[in-house]
Amino acid sequence: MTDALEQINRLNMQIAEYENNISSIEGELEEATKNVEEKKLELEKAKEKYEKSKKAVEERLVAMYESSKTTYLDILVGSKDLSDFLSKYYLLQEIAEYDGEFLDVLRNEKALLNIQTEKLEEASDEVQTVKDRLTSKQGAMEV
Repeated sequence: MTDALEQINRLNMQIAEYENNISSIEGELEEATKNVEEKKLELEKAKEKYEKSKKAVEERLVAMYESSKTTYLDILVGSKDLSDFLSKYYLLQEIAEYDGEFLDVLRNEKALLNIQTEKLEEASDEVQTVKDRLTSKQGAMEV
């Protein structure tokens, strides 16, 4: 009878240990799921920002194409005097610099979007790993 009681106590301790492990894993799963939801929100915001910037670049390119009848050289040659030439040159240089910076921002936003997509995939993988561990522990407890 004593052996049976010891075995029952041992099994009860194992069950309690499995229940604690399952509870801990469920907490991890909840945290991982929350992390995935946060990453999804960040990704959506990054996508919106990227699309907005992309649209602005596209509109700028269309405007440049439509006004391509006048080239930078035409603008500079049409200057009245040296002061006007230097002023127009400076403005054209500023526009070109602005366009370059704008394209850099777009590239950076695209890179950020890719990074956040990767983070979301990693977080989703973590959720699946935790779910697998939970299923494994639940199966072991049932045995």
